[in-house]
Amino acid sequence: MNRLIATKIRQIKMSASLILLLLFLFATAQVLFRGYEFAVNDHAIEIPFIKKNMDGGLYPDDPMVDTRGKFVTFYTWIPAILTMMTNNMEIVFFALQMLAFFLVAVMIYYLGLQLSNDRVSALMALILIFPKKFVLGGSSIHITSFVPSFSILPIALLAIYLFLDNRYVFAYVIIGLSFNYHALVSLYVFGMFTLYSVVHVRQIGIKRLGKSIGLCLLCASPVIIWMLAVSSPMPEGWIKLMRIRSSHHSFPLSWKTPLYIDYLLFIALASLSLLTPPEKRYHSKILFFGAAIALMCGMGLVFAEILPIKFVIKAQLFRSTNFLTLFMLIYLANYFRRSWSDSSIHKFAIVASVLILFFKASYFNYILLVLILFLIAELNARRQTALSWKPIAIAVFITSVLLLRVFAPHSSFPKTFSFDPITDFINKFLENQWTVMAICSAILLYVLGYLIKPGFKKIRGIGIALVTVSIFAVMLPGVFRHFHPSGRNKSSWREAQFWAKNNTQKSDTFITPPYMTGFRIFSERPIVGENKDGTQQYFDSEYGTLWWERMNDLGMGKEFDKLDQEGLARIANKYGAKYIVVPASKELNLRIAHQNSGYKIYQYDSE
Repeated sequence: MNRLIATKIRQIKMSASLILLLLFLFATAQVLFRGYEFAVNDHAIEIPFIKKNMDGGLYPDDPMVDTRGKFVTFYTWIPAILTMMTNNMEIVFFALQMLAFFLVAVMIYYLGLQLSNDRVSALMALILIFPKKFVLGGSSIHITSFVPSFSILPIALLAIYLFLDNRYVFAYVIIGLSFNYHALVSLYVFGMFTLYSVVHVRQIGIKRLGKSIGLCLLCASPVIIWMLAVSSPMPEGWIKLMRIRSSHHSFPLSWKTPLYIDYLLFIALASLSLLTPPEKRYHSKILFFGAAIALMCGMGLVFAEILPIKFVIKAQLFRSTNFLTLFMLIYLANYFRRSWSDSSIHKFAIVASVLILFFKASYFNYILLVLILFLIAELNARRQTALSWKPIAIAVFITSVLLLRVFAPHSSFPKTFSFDPITDFINKFLENQWTVMAICSAILLYVLGYLIKPGFKKIRGIGIALVTVSIFAVMLPGVFRHFHPSGRNKSSWREAQFWAKNNTQKSDTFITPPYMTGFRIFSERPIVGENKDGTQQYFDSEYGTLWWERMNDLGMGKEFDKLDQEGLARIANKYGAKYIVVPASKELNLRIAHQNSGYKIYQYDSE
């Protein structure tokens, strides 16, 4: 039965437009499942930059916003231009995030198809990548808000797709162009390309390789020149401040051992996929890509922790494991597809693996049991024949990882077992009208693509057109409203920001709790500082000293709430602040300019 279904799926001849529409429905369902957020996390820095591009008079004398000149990317101009055209930044960000999810789904599907030559494997790769996947370096493949590192991912995957297909010049050109949008993601892919190219220079051709790298550097030259123009020596104390603010990105020895053990278990699971590798012409390149990522991680360890180099610390090389995770999931999808019919043990282990990968946070340690089951299944399948070196090597590697986990600090098994993650997953789908609409639309498209004979192309075309119109006319606006409810700006934190925007001057500086994030976003006013601002040390190392001084003045985190009126007045005088934002419970002997359920805004007249 399962084999019959798989055969039917392979036999369906769908047009490119139909496939893309199905992938868009998949991306929409993924956004609904993963969630979407606006004005959170990195937006606290990026949105003020975008608004500064739109109105140069905003945020005067705000040192964090002044680092914009060293924020080496042209990314902020894209949403700025689109926002000026639409006059609605929320719609722009949501549309760009939906587009990013769609293009990522497209590239994962076609990469899976390229590596496996099997549509079922390609679809399974999408399913495996569907839930959130952790990587090393404090990063994530899936981001719930529109940010440059995720939105550039489909472009990077397109370059990889072309490189695997031997279209080296186009691949290098695309990566060169993407440098201007997000240098780090592009750097990781460039590193993968370069290692393979140098080793296989004769195969590629020295002229062709020289042309490829030359065009890549030429396309990346705007951001490279910008980087060189704003570069500066490593200031004294910069590494210490980077460790305080950004150790989760750049300093691997500060990370907890269980993080490494979990990722090593994931690599052990993925090693099984080497038993069913893609075609040699693709597989050899992926192996070199993996070696390049390992090399970058090694450099990130040595030149951040042992012999610190500023460029390496800023490059956050462990975040290149984003691509290693993607490759391993695509390989695993191919392995699961091709070993499904081998034995009942394989089937059970595959189902368990998929569930565990979906609910990693809760039950990831059950990967141990899955690994043992797979080893038993694979060794049993080969008991009638002499074992080759590959299954022996994989068995030794997996066994070593299991033993290492026992003796190293590691996360433990859950004390109780529950089906809550599964029921929560189902509820997110079946209790959401827009997710159900996406599923039903996909089923309808499947029926149109399979049941309607090729001779009735007009009927199929009309059906696809109707589904497409309903998606864009009904579904997308509904999904937007789902994540942007009418009362979203009534939270006390946002409401305080809107009051500031509507009732104060652009030059008025605010003191805000440093543990809160993003007051600049809706207020469009300069602030003394917040903890998130320290991220800008990556781009402007001299700013780190200013940020640290302000954080110490503000009391670092919740210590801010303990500051008395004299302390707050001292900060206001030092930084020229006119307004002080404090929790609503705090009483000061100053005039209350505004108050809501969460915060009070006091007006301060400098001495």
